[in-house]
This record gives sequence, C-alpha cells and structure tokens, in this order.
Amino acid sequence: MRRSARVSIHLLAGLVATVLLLATPAAAVPSNKAECRRITRQVAHFVNVAEMADSRGDELWLSHTLAHIDRLKQRRVRLCPEYEEPNWAEIYARQFAELAKKAGKAALKYLTFGSYPF
Repeated sequence: MRRSARVSIHLLAGLVATVLLLATPAAAVPSNKAECRRITRQVAHFVNVAEMADSRGDELWLSHTLAHIDRLKQRRVRLCPEYEEPNWAEIYARQFAELAKKAGKAALKYLTFGSYPF
C-alpha cells in the first residue's frame, strides 16, 4: 500500500509539473544581436537612399523605399524587442493628462480658497 501511494504521488507530481510547463507561455527567443545590428544598418542605409530619391524628385522610388524601411523596422521590432520605438503620442498624452489633472486641482483649491479637501 505504501509503495502504490508513493508511486501515485510521484505520478501526480509529474503530471502537475507537465501541465504547468505546457500552460506557461513559451519563453521569448533571445534576440540575435548581430542580426539586430545588421537590420539597423540596413535601415540607416535605406534612409540615405530615401533622401537621395527625394532629392531627385522620384516619388515612386521614394514611396517604395519608405515602405521597405517600414518593413525593416517591423522586422527589427519583431526580432529585437529592445529596439522598439516608443509611442510618443501616448507618452505626451499621458503627460498632458497629468498636467491637466494637477492644474485642475490647483484651480479648484484656488477658487474655493483652499476649502476643497484633497
């Protein structure tokens, strides 16, 4: 009886460990630094190419080069999450909301002569 209880406990522990391993999301594949640097160099190169296309007035060349730069940037973000560009619109909106909140509190305190509790 003891042996069967021990075996069933080990089987149960193994089953729980297997379920936990399968339930956890797969770890992100670490980025290949060399590949990230290569894509970054390509982006810099094609930015220069886009400037050249713009200076020559070739709209088709410029639009296709800009599309290629966007594809490279998307690939770089997918492969190298540390290169993701910040969303400046969201950051500025959040800072503006905080500023408006502070200004509202200050105005309410001023207009009520400090009687509004915070």
